[in-house]
Amino acid sequence: MTDFTPPTTEQVKGAIRRIPSLQLRRAFFEGLKNPLWVEPLAKEGVFDNPPEPEQTDDGYIVDTYWPEMDYLTRVAPEAPKAVVDVLLKLGGSSSAWVRRGVFEIGASIPADQAARLQPLVRSWRSTGFGWRTDPRSLVSFAVNILEGGQEEVGKWFADLLFKPPRSKKKGRPDLALDEYWYQQGLPRVTQALGPDGLGLVLPWLVAYERASGRLTAKSDITYLSRDSIRHETDSVYPVELSLINAVRDLAKDAMLVDAAATKSLLVGSKMLLGRKIALFSLSQALDRIDSGDARLEQLLAVARELLSEDESGNNACQIDYGELARAVARKTGREVPEVAQRIDAGPQVDAARIREWVREDGLDEAEIDERVQTYLDRWKHRWMSAVGAVALPARLQFELAEFDVRLGVIEEPLAPTMRIQSWTGPNSPLSQDDMAEMSADELVAHLESWHDTGDGWGPAPSHEGQGRTLASSLTTNPKALESVDRLVDRLRPTYVRAIVQGWEAALKAGLELGWEQVATVTRHILAHGDESDIPAEGRRDWDDDLTYRPAKQAAVGLLEELAQKRTSVTIPADAMSQFAEMLITPAADDAAWTEYATSGEGSGMDALTTSLNWQWSTRLRGLIHLMSHGRDTEWYEAAQSTLEAELERDDPRGASSAVIGEGLGRLLNVDPDWVTERAPSWFGSEAEFSIGQQV
Repeated sequence: MTDFTPPTTEQVKGAIRRIPSLQLRRAFFEGLKNPLWVEPLAKEGVFDNPPEPEQTDDGYIVDTYWPEMDYLTRVAPEAPKAVVDVLLKLGGSSSAWVRRGVFEIGASIPADQAARLQPLVRSWRSTGFGWRTDPRSLVSFAVNILEGGQEEVGKWFADLLFKPPRSKKKGRPDLALDEYWYQQGLPRVTQALGPDGLGLVLPWLVAYERASGRLTAKSDITYLSRDSIRHETDSVYPVELSLINAVRDLAKDAMLVDAAATKSLLVGSKMLLGRKIALFSLSQALDRIDSGDARLEQLLAVARELLSEDESGNNACQIDYGELARAVARKTGREVPEVAQRIDAGPQVDAARIREWVREDGLDEAEIDERVQTYLDRWKHRWMSAVGAVALPARLQFELAEFDVRLGVIEEPLAPTMRIQSWTGPNSPLSQDDMAEMSADELVAHLESWHDTGDGWGPAPSHEGQGRTLASSLTTNPKALESVDRLVDRLRPTYVRAIVQGWEAALKAGLELGWEQVATVTRHILAHGDESDIPAEGRRDWDDDLTYRPAKQAAVGLLEELAQKRTSVTIPADAMSQFAEMLITPAADDAAWTEYATSGEGSGMDALTTSLNWQWSTRLRGLIHLMSHGRDTEWYEAAQSTLEAELERDDPRGASSAVIGEGLGRLLNVDPDWVTERAPSWFGSEAEFSIGQQV
């Protein structure tokens, strides 16, 4: 602000006299950059009367543009107190321009000044935040206040945005944010809240479950939303999915701070979903600390308490209970007595009720007794399999082995039930647990030597099925193969693709990868010829990849994910330089363009969906992500020129236009002049407007 000079009273009055019309006011305020004019203009009443919305004769609402707001928004970071003083007098305004500007300003000024806007925001609760307001500004306003230490106001506003309101109508609740922006904004707010945020976010999930009708005074079916807390499903609404993930992630961190208080908070929610999250998050906390950590004893004590509680024996908790029991056994190196007590207690169902379940006309009491025993055996088998042999005492280990022989091994006892019971799709000869118990060398040797000898139908295992299990295994433990070299040379392309897909999923989950191995494998994939030296096996084409094309597409997809700016994982600078260079040069693939340009015509797929399903357009998106890191990066110019060259292609399907539209905000942030120069060719003009430009 030192470069600016305060205006004199005469200068201010003279300027006001010269701008009587909207056009002149717009020209003046759009050109005014001096923040020292705020207070003098305010004293003259310039900001006192923003135009109110007006209803036209045909029923439409006209919201007149108020250029003064743009000036206040622009200078707010340099004169925050003066601007907030002006805004606090506008509580009675219904102007959408005012409300939009207030939240943009609140997101850009110091938190102590942003928090002063609370009375203004409170006055708008009943009338809304304005249809022009960018949802991202609302979230950024909350994040700014929270990260700036104004926790009370920050939590109040976050609660306003994200807590589902009470409603007598059961179903998807009305929210302050649309579902898409809710999903996008919630992780930012939970990160700003930190572990202490669990006490705020958990009630949002409880409120959602009550509003949806899954949690009432008489029933609790919240467990239907998540068979396994570890695994996401497609069966819940996006907002619920986001809330479950947010509570889960906050709980994992909170357990390391105060396990007893976190457990009490989660089970105190009085919903099975909260207990399931407690079981799983505690298992994750145990896996994250070393054996010498002073917090270990408290974590183990809380774990034993949770494993002993009758409510944890609900069948809905089986998978998450198994996760915690295994974690305790791994950390202590011995059996878990509480588990034996829980299994010996049997199912939480009255014996008479079980008899009614299995009863059929014509059965005598002996036959009913036999069916009841079969039910109990299968219940015990499922629970012991979920817990795992290591956590069981010797007598139950022996019993589990007998059940495995008599009833058949439960291949993936910690997988969601729907996956366990399904007989459709590709199957694997190894379960995820089997893979987890093998060393890296053993697993790679198995993948090298295993052959598909079945007909590819029904439950017969295939390379594709084993590849999917491998990808799932690497999603939870992405460094599992870090000690093994020459993966691309040794493994068939199906497994190479699965490895890359597992790494991408792990990265999205916020896990660290083995950066050197990722770079080496990705580079080898891109340099490999399309043909594989290993003959494909299986009766169907999808039992085994016929070429390296799918692996290359997966590699480019991983590079696109690596190119994104993220806060959850820090990629070392040297590795990031390698990934950028690969996306710019080795990923250049004319075959990818040919595949895209000549395949799928007439499918009816829209341009955006098309852009998500082809290697060529995925690379374009990755180049934009690279550019978004800033013009001072070593790769910026190369990424920009490469993107320009690719956009010169005659794209008949419009995927490149969809990518540009999707990434426009990022490009504008990093280089608005470059975007402006190319806007006519991208978006058309009055003289010409192509289909691609319409996309």
